[in-house]
Amino acid sequence: MLSACGNETADSRPSQEHRPTVPASDSARIALARQAVIDYAALRAELRLPAEVQRGQPVPLVLVVRNTSDRPVWLQFGDSTYAFDFTVGRPDGEEVWSRRFRLRGDAIPAILRLIPIPAGDSVRFTDTWDQRGNGGARVSPGMYTVRGTFDTQEDLDRPDDMKTQPGSLTIAP
Repeated sequence: MLSACGNETADSRPSQEHRPTVPASDSARIALARQAVIDYAALRAELRLPAEVQRGQPVPLVLVVRNTSDRPVWLQFGDSTYAFDFTVGRPDGEEVWSRRFRLRGDAIPAILRLIPIPAGDSVRFTDTWDQRGNGGARVSPGMYTVRGTFDTQEDLDRPDDMKTQPGSLTIAP
């Protein structure tokens, strides 16, 4: 089970964006969890990525889910491997790479996870893009658009999923 102040470091697992104000004792954490509500309107998705990388250099991608409210909010999701996605596309809208495309065919465990996010705090989900397209070929230098999505339901690609604003990435030769 993941905690609100977890220090998960694996690429496909959530990790705390910064030190939360979660109390250290178990009883205080339980009290925080009891106060939390499910309110997706209070959550915002933000994308973090470098503006420019050299060709062949791994591209770190971070999806931050931030609680913008003044109370704790539950973040509910299925298996953390499939809970979020990053897509990379060309300026004309053609998709070049998707994190979920890379994972297709993997079994999806029926696991429900709940993380209480304290007021004003956030959780992040990370992955790295190796600059290869969905077909496996290395992409060419140039401008790309990146977007992060957090799946708020069990179904993928629902209109109520949290989507980030598109970010720009330049791959330099």
